[in-house]
Amino acid sequence: MLKKIGCIIAIVLLSFTLLSWSVAPTANYVAYAAIFESNTDKQELATPTLLADTNLQDYLVTDEGKSSHYAHKFHNRRTASGELFDMYGYTAAHKKLPFGTIVKVLNPNSQQAILVRINDRGPFVKKRIIDLSYRAGKSIGALGTPNICLQYFDNQKVTEKLDTSYLLGYSADNPFIVVKKSYTETLKEETDFEAAMNYLNSIADTTKDCYLFIEAAKTERNPNYIVGVIKSISVAKK
Repeated sequence: MLKKIGCIIAIVLLSFTLLSWSVAPTANYVAYAAIFESNTDKQELATPTLLADTNLQDYLVTDEGKSSHYAHKFHNRRTASGELFDMYGYTAAHKKLPFGTIVKVLNPNSQQAILVRINDRGPFVKKRIIDLSYRAGKSIGALGTPNICLQYFDNQKVTEKLDTSYLLGYSADNPFIVVKKSYTETLKEETDFEAAMNYLNSIADTTKDCYLFIEAAKTERNPNYIVGVIKSISVAKK
């Protein structure tokens, strides 16, 4: 319970650093997650809006617990997904999430977050909920076993209710979004998650509010990863 309260407090404190965007309503929907607000001064998150008559939070899952990391001992060994483990990649192991699931990992202590892709199983230690690659753990100050918070889209609900005209938007610095594909501008498209993440990070300082997008109906394994920006924003109104 104390850990849960700690995660909630950390997220609430981050929200006070954010500025708001001016938006105008139309019939098109853009929904914003109410959790994992940015630790930058880019955006203030409003009350969750509706997406096709469904609250966006119906698509989101959050979890909290301890993380761990793995590195040299397992580098270049085969993972449970069949891929080779790269300790310098943006990957992680989870006990149950489908391979290919993109997860935001937030360390409340350092107020740093990162996106990782699940490609392995573990950790098999009580109370640990995710095993990060060395790079991911180091990036958010989580090379020990700190308390962390996770957020990800529920793949089953997304594929059941949304078609490929919608994109899921992932960001370590901004809230997750669901947006009409026509409202986005593609900067680069990659078939490899690591390549997409490297490009996203390379332009983060010069390009405002970049997201990693995937089509809503293609959430697992190896979709095309689109690095892009929002070119027109409308927040759904009840």
